Amino acid sequence: MTKIEFDQILPGMILAKPVKNFMGAILLNAGVTLQDQHIKILKIWRIEDVFIENDQAATEISAEAALLLSEHRKEIEHMFAGITSPIMLKIKDIAFEILEEEIP
Repeated sequence: MTKIEFDQILPGMILAKPVKNFMGAILLNAGVTLQDQHIKILKIWRIEDVFIENDQAATEISAEAALLLSEHRKEIEHMFAGITSPIMLKIKDIAFEILEEEIP
C-alpha cells in the first residue's frame, strides 16, 4: 500500500484503503478501481491523498515522474542555454538538484 497525493491519482489505480470525508463518512471503499468520476468526487471533497495498491503506485508514478522530470530538465537546459558564467552554471546545477528532490 502506498500513500499518494491527489495530483498523482490516475484512472485505473485501485484504492487500498477506504477514502473518508472530514466527518468520517466513507466516500469510496477499498478495492475500488478509480475512474474519472471517482477522481472528481475526491476533488469536490478536497481529499488530499489516498492509499493505493503498491504495485500500481510504483509503476504509474515512476513513469509519470520520469516524464515530468524530463520535461523540467529540458526547460532548465533551455533557460541556461549559452550561459558561460560560473555563478549562473552553479545556479543551474542547484536547479537540477532541487528538481531531483521534488520529483521522486
